Amino acid sequence: MAAFGNRHHRLARRLCVFILTSGLAVSSSVIGTEARGGPFYSGRGSHLGGATDPVFTLVVSDGYTRSIIARINDGNSHCSSLEPVYRIDCLRASYEWVAAQAERLGPDYREAATILNGLSRDLGRVVDQNLDRQAPRARSPRPTIRRTDLEYRAVRRSDLAKANQQAQQAIDKAVNALQRAKSAALAPHYQRIAQAVASSKLLLRSA
Repeated sequence: MAAFGNRHHRLARRLCVFILTSGLAVSSSVIGTEARGGPFYSGRGSHLGGATDPVFTLVVSDGYTRSIIARINDGNSHCSSLEPVYRIDCLRASYEWVAAQAERLGPDYREAATILNGLSRDLGRVVDQNLDRQAPRARSPRPTIRRTDLEYRAVRRSDLAKANQQAQQAIDKAVNALQRAKSAALAPHYQRIAQAVASSKLLLRSA
């Protein structure tokens, strides 16, 4: 009877050690993951196959969001150096690039990529509708966000005010779409991206 009690006691001790060790391993994994990716998560699935575990599904990150914003700001800075008649087409090319980069960051940025790509197409239509076919194309001095030189089309100077207004409406449409992010985890990131997109309107107002 005493031997049975000793075996039971040893088994209980081993079980406690296992539980404590497992708990420490999980805690260490969580801390390491948060240090790499930040406290944001997608909430779509987990390492256990669940649908709501927020810990191991870190897709949205502060670093990823900052990289998108940096590219938008980089494009704005580059386009502001061009003559006003070329800026809309420059923004079109810039947002096409940013959308392609956002697409690579994972599923939680896919909606943002779709919205930014839609903005690029809308700006392209504005240029098409107001295109100055007589003006030479502006040569791009290779901005830091791209690896190849680009050429930008001009809108007619007589229609510049109208074209800028149409472009601002396209930007507002994209901003509103970004601000309607459905997920609570995505919302703060998409809001920051929306603010960066809205700043593109300054280039058109100063033209």
